[in-house]
Amino acid sequence: MFQRFTPAPTLPITLEFEYRSIELGLVALSTGLKTNSTLTTLIVSHNSIEDRGAKLISEALKTNVTLTTLSLKENEVTLIGAQALSEALKTNSTLTTLDLEGNLILDHGAEVLSVALKINSTLTTLDLQHNEIRDNGAQALSDALKTNSTLITLNLSYNLIQPNGAQALSEALKTNSTLITLNLGTNCIYFKERAMTTLINELVKDYKKQDRDGVLRLADFAPTGWAKLVMYQQHVAKLSAKNELDEFKDNPHLFWKKHKGLHDDVAAVARRFLCIQSTSCEAERVFSKAGYLTTNRKSNLSTTHLRHILFSNSMTKALTALQKEREKVKDIATTA
Repeated sequence: MFQRFTPAPTLPITLEFEYRSIELGLVALSTGLKTNSTLTTLIVSHNSIEDRGAKLISEALKTNVTLTTLSLKENEVTLIGAQALSEALKTNSTLTTLDLEGNLILDHGAEVLSVALKINSTLTTLDLQHNEIRDNGAQALSDALKTNSTLITLNLSYNLIQPNGAQALSEALKTNSTLITLNLGTNCIYFKERAMTTLINELVKDYKKQDRDGVLRLADFAPTGWAKLVMYQQHVAKLSAKNELDEFKDNPHLFWKKHKGLHDDVAAVARRFLCIQSTSCEAERVFSKAGYLTTNRKSNLSTTHLRHILFSNSMTKALTALQKEREKVKDIATTA
């Protein structure tokens, strides 16, 4: 009895080279990508492949027909690499996600990528955070958004975009009907500025909501459909940016106490490590211990071993103090 053979479904395949220092294998990787027919996700982040690596991968993208996700995060890619990626995006028809976080794209790099966005018809997610993009780059991206009909998510957080750049993006959103998420968090945009006021007035019709995390969600501004603009605004206090900076210089503790809701983790670290040391006794004790250890009878003791001994001694004291505190807490809990 014969049975019809049904091939197993093809599963997405991911290749990850994060923190691997693959500079010497870039040529082989590019060559393999040109003919590979199964790989869907490639992660080459934190490898310092620079522009040379970006160019090699871009050449492979021109012929590759399966890759959908590419991450080149933290690789020191500059304008040259962005230019190569732009040329590849003009012909590639499968890539949907491109992550360029933490590179050196700058304004000129954003401009060349914008040219590709006007032509490309498959990319849906573009991450350009931490790339020192300013108003000129935002202007170029806004021009691309006016004609692009596929991009859904654009991350421009942690750049240097100012109110003029925000104004340009708001103009683009008037005609763009596909973008759902635009992240402008931690830029040089303040709600007091005229351009931000214009952005809110022009894009928001009836819906405005401010949640306790400081996330302003603006909706119902697209010509068609339902869209959402998520903007993380770090400085929404009544003080201006200059006054807040002066406040931080005068007393960092009061600053983080007042603004601890912005970044709870950072505020906790600031309260712990930004305190002023009121005495030098502890430092004097370390010097004394070092003097006792570095005697003529221990002249072969290296500086590395000396540092390790001093560190171990200080950690022993810290752990002992921590244990005592825990015992106090237990005693209080039992008595309560």
